[in-house]
Amino acid sequence: MMKYVLITATILMAGCIGREEASYPIKLSVTVQSTHGRLQVPMLADSEKLVGYDPIGGAVVEQRAGRERVSFASSDTILDARPTRNGYVLALREGDSIRFVRLHGNGALLLGTIPATTGRFVPTVADVQLAWQSNTQFFLLTPGRGYSRGNVVVREGATVVLDGDVLVVLDRIEPQLLLWEGTELSTGRKLFSCVVAGRIEQAIATAEKAIGLIRHDSAYALEWYGRNLRGDAVAERTVVLPPAYYEPRLLVSVSDTIAALFASGVALVTSDGVVGEYRSRLGELPDTILVAFRRDGAIFLSGLLSVVRIELSNNSWWWVDRAIPIAVRIVLAVIGVAVFVIVASRIGRYRRLVGALLNRGSGGALLVVDRHSRLRRLNTAARAMFGINHSVPLRRPIEEYLSGRRWIRLREIIEQSVRHRQPMVEEIALPTNGEQRFIVSAEPLLTLLNHFEGVLVSLVDVTAQYQQWRLLNWAQIAHDMQTHLTTIRLTAEQLAGSLPPDREQQRVRILRQTSILLDRVRDVLALGRGDQMQWEECSLAELLEDVVGEIAAMVPAQISFDVRPTPLVVRLDRRRIARALHNALTNAIRAIEPASGTVKVWAELERGGIVIAVEDTGHGMDPETRARFLQPLYTTNPKGHGFGSMIMQRMIELHGGRIEVRSEPGKGTTILFHLPGTLYVRHQR
Repeated sequence: MMKYVLITATILMAGCIGREEASYPIKLSVTVQSTHGRLQVPMLADSEKLVGYDPIGGAVVEQRAGRERVSFASSDTILDARPTRNGYVLALREGDSIRFVRLHGNGALLLGTIPATTGRFVPTVADVQLAWQSNTQFFLLTPGRGYSRGNVVVREGATVVLDGDVLVVLDRIEPQLLLWEGTELSTGRKLFSCVVAGRIEQAIATAEKAIGLIRHDSAYALEWYGRNLRGDAVAERTVVLPPAYYEPRLLVSVSDTIAALFASGVALVTSDGVVGEYRSRLGELPDTILVAFRRDGAIFLSGLLSVVRIELSNNSWWWVDRAIPIAVRIVLAVIGVAVFVIVASRIGRYRRLVGALLNRGSGGALLVVDRHSRLRRLNTAARAMFGINHSVPLRRPIEEYLSGRRWIRLREIIEQSVRHRQPMVEEIALPTNGEQRFIVSAEPLLTLLNHFEGVLVSLVDVTAQYQQWRLLNWAQIAHDMQTHLTTIRLTAEQLAGSLPPDREQQRVRILRQTSILLDRVRDVLALGRGDQMQWEECSLAELLEDVVGEIAAMVPAQISFDVRPTPLVVRLDRRRIARALHNALTNAIRAIEPASGTVKVWAELERGGIVIAVEDTGHGMDPETRARFLQPLYTTNPKGHGFGSMIMQRMIELHGGRIEVRSEPGKGTTILFHLPGTLYVRHQR
């Protein structure tokens, strides 16, 4: 019984609230109609007929139901066209002048002539005005009164509009600065020049006001700017739009009304606030609006290849949609008060739990996916992992956010959990900045009424634990190898004196190589299980010579070594630093082979510490390889395991130091071991 009471109360309340998009005095209906063929600057003659001009054929063409008919042809060249509420105006070049004619019926009415041969129409604030730009000359044509003109230089890329006799220019001089200027056309005198500051995404202006579209918290807003007595631009009024709009496309002024066109709909705004809106994804909008005017209860926005029609109708009962009747609220409150308190408390706890998990969580990525596989919520860690910033709208299918091959298995887990409404737990590997391993858990979200809402997906990074597990396995193998190598060394030592002289050298070689392998095995054991440091004073010159001498015997003749002398005596674990140098030298040799080159080894006392460097003349590394060089288990060698660089980094970290990698493609690589200055003892004489 409780279940049905809740459902009934919810339906009643939803029916009383009404839709937000209908809660305005004006209802909007928007259509976008594009031309076909070569037609440009279209105009809707009626709901079905589209009129535009063919710049190649020199004719005005009507399109209706996919069919075309030439309604006006001229032997003169048609330079441009402009739709108006009173008809279609053409600019025809005739000799050294341009004639302006308005089409009506089957004829044309001459509006005036100007002395120019090129140019285009300029947008005007008043629909009855005609303005023409030819290079730096601007003509203002008043039908029946001739024309006036002025010479104004406008920077390329700036937008202009003629407001009476004032040429208004908007020019973006910086990402957050707009230059707003006005010049009297008849005299060329600059009336005002000021800067509008702020991150304005779209802007329009007249001689008296400028209007900009700005971000306002999580929504967009229109801001009106005027000029004070000193001529500075100041914000006078701000109207915040509903938060459902995103991807702004166009901002157009028609009389005192502003039409803000977004990918998600249209908002009709005045300085008093929003008066109407249309929420639906629009088709392909024009890049720019050439002409905007009102006619027959509609706003027409004409671009180069398409026209937008915004139908306006009164919404007489909009205030009813805004104001929920108090009597109905009281009745619903009396009916559902007892049930509501219980349900609200439990739902509140449930939502707070989900919110707490998303906001604090366990340090991993968390997502809420609804029963239609749409992403509803996610925490900061998930935004960083999937590259979803706060400007990206949610509530879209999960595959739009997790596109690409790397997320295939994650998408499958989410889809299976949503489809079967069952929990799933699985460990997966994701190639993000090197292989990372995650425990993915998808847990169904059920309401109080056992209604399936979606799944809560968590991704916990277990890469470090996985790498530690691999190290422990390596350490176990190394322990077994240590036992066998020790046996080999003891056996070789016991053969001393019992072998002929020509075999003694081979026994010594076995002992030497066994000692080298034992050192490497102990390094692996130190990585996996930890080990005590064996501090001792050491001459860096002797240490470098010993390590280079050990590895030089196994290096091809085309690779040479340059060990620079150093007088430094330091206190360190000689065996561990030798191991790190051995790995750095091995990497340098591999970077040079099979070509010839030189490996330089040097050490010096730097400001605040000691630096030991291994420099090669090999092929170098690209930025991506250099950035990932010290990542655990990373390698570019198909036969390698990335273990050497990890040992090298661990040995230096045990001394309190760090590793720096300098490399450029084709210029070689330098590995620098930066050790603390506290390890310095003295200079050797």
